[in-house]
Amino acid sequence: MPERRISSLKDITLSLRDGDRIGVIGPNGAGKTTLLRVMGGLLPYHSGRILRNGNASALLSPQAGFVPQATGLENIYLRGLLLGLTREQIRSRVNEMIDFAGIGDWIHEPLSTYSSGMALRLAFAVCMSIPPDILLVDEWIGAGDARFLRKARDRLTEVIEQTRIVVLATHTETILRDFCNRAVVLIDGAIVFYGSVQEALAFYGDVVTLNEAADLEAAGELATRKAPLLLRAAD
Repeated sequence: MPERRISSLKDITLSLRDGDRIGVIGPNGAGKTTLLRVMGGLLPYHSGRILRNGNASALLSPQAGFVPQATGLENIYLRGLLLGLTREQIRSRVNEMIDFAGIGDWIHEPLSTYSSGMALRLAFAVCMSIPPDILLVDEWIGAGDARFLRKARDRLTEVIEQTRIVVLATHTETILRDFCNRAVVLIDGAIVFYGSVQEALAFYGDVVTLNEAADLEAAGELATRKAPLLLRAAD
């Protein structure tokens, strides 16, 4: 059978520079996670090109880079290496990661025996161990118990302050306002708006309102009325 290709992203043109904290908002299925996976080099693409200066760390899924049959400790090394850490960097921080994840002796058990919350905490602990040049964060970081979320939010704030570029996909307005200085609206795989967080939220709110009112034609017209998208890095 011929290879089947699915066009999840369309005509994406986006150039980011140091200091950018970009929020990505849009409905479920808009392509937010796909965009982050492509940006992080975790998903192949069939046209276009990506130029990335610096190492990227992606918090996209608690399962990414984990092997269910391996222990939590083994998975720390596996995921750490996948993120580009050296064995020495992992070894020097492994106790800190275990302590942050708060899973105790479970670290010696297979990941397949973990709850989803335990796997999430371990994934976060590894990804946040060393601030990357480029941080890509998907909305799953909003999952988990309240106590861990407070720790995770504090740690994420620390890492973002030391990271050159952050791209964060979320449905949560508070997270968007707290961590981002600009935002894009993604609909049907295309960036339809780029601007300040407030402007992006207002634009997306108009699209949602028109959709809820079943005025799909007007919503489609609004979503295709693109704001300037191309941001060129400084020479």
